[in-house]
Amino acid sequence: MPWNAQIDTHSAVFEGGSRPSRWIRRTFAATLASLLPVALFAAADRTDPADERASFKIAEGFDVNLFASESEGVVKPIQIRFDIRGRLWVAGSAVYPLIKPGELPNDKVLILDDANHNGRIETGEVTVFADGLMIPTGLEVTGDARGCYVGEGPNLLFLRDTDGDGRADERRVVLRGFGTGDNHQNINSFRWGPGGELWFCQGLHNHSRVETPWGVQALDMAGIWRLWPRRLKLEGCYGNAAEPQNPWGFVFTDWGEPIELAGNNSSIIYPVPGLVPNGRPDQPTLIWKEGRGRKMSGGEIVQTAHFPDSWQGRLIVAGYINNAVWTMNLADDGAGFALTDAEPLITTTNRSFRPVDARF
Repeated sequence: MPWNAQIDTHSAVFEGGSRPSRWIRRTFAATLASLLPVALFAAADRTDPADERASFKIAEGFDVNLFASESEGVVKPIQIRFDIRGRLWVAGSAVYPLIKPGELPNDKVLILDDANHNGRIETGEVTVFADGLMIPTGLEVTGDARGCYVGEGPNLLFLRDTDGDGRADERRVVLRGFGTGDNHQNINSFRWGPGGELWFCQGLHNHSRVETPWGVQALDMAGIWRLWPRRLKLEGCYGNAAEPQNPWGFVFTDWGEPIELAGNNSSIIYPVPGLVPNGRPDQPTLIWKEGRGRKMSGGEIVQTAHFPDSWQGRLIVAGYINNAVWTMNLADDGAGFALTDAEPLITTTNRSFRPVDARF
């Protein structure tokens, strides 16, 4: 279920597009979802949103409210993205992590539009942009907010609304041949880079052979993909058993420098030395040395005046294993970076709280 961690409720202009959008709340949104079958948790942990919210320990000066839940169709969200209109796109999977024999998948991409600006999604504010999917693990929205790229098993899909009714009536496979050795390691964590490339990841147990106009692109085990969509130029970087073993997210600094988040303990890396398509068998430098035992996925760097000055430049990450939203201070360290712990944004002992993505 997605929550909002808010600093206030005044109006703001959304900064993600080339033109001002309508009024939206000053909101940091994080999808918070259980990505394991509910049966794995004790009954005491299957609480309703109010009980879960009551368990939160929140950083001073912040508050949290429920934005949407299963009642609005938001089931097991995996990745979220905002578009230039301030709407929240959600890719989720009811059949994650494995489809049952004979079960028909009907996973969805939803668009949540808080039309009355009250900070809560209600009836009529959810559009099913696409359905009939099976375990979509990656999502990124086009600049015109009419389409999206979706990672679905071996395929990279492009979905588009051509008639303006809010539903995708165009669906095509852009590329195929991505590895599917482990569902939670399938291509994931889609994000536009500052140069217009589409960045995404794959995990340790996947082996990919993707046919492109430039030849077959191979990537074995954990790695980083970059795609130039107009040319269908695809590059796979890293591709080995070294860190990051389960990369699940990117952030970019003000200078466009990428930082790779990962789900294997403290493996946040600065990947620039290894961003070459012939791979790097050596171990990259880990830039977060305090994080042993903590695993995370999607994150953001605080670069908005809606957060306090003391939070500017911090990295916020979703700590799905430890039931927390972590924050870290990011500093230059020679030719790379170093991360040190700051106060968490949210912590709880409630194991149902499993944040998987964070997005301004």
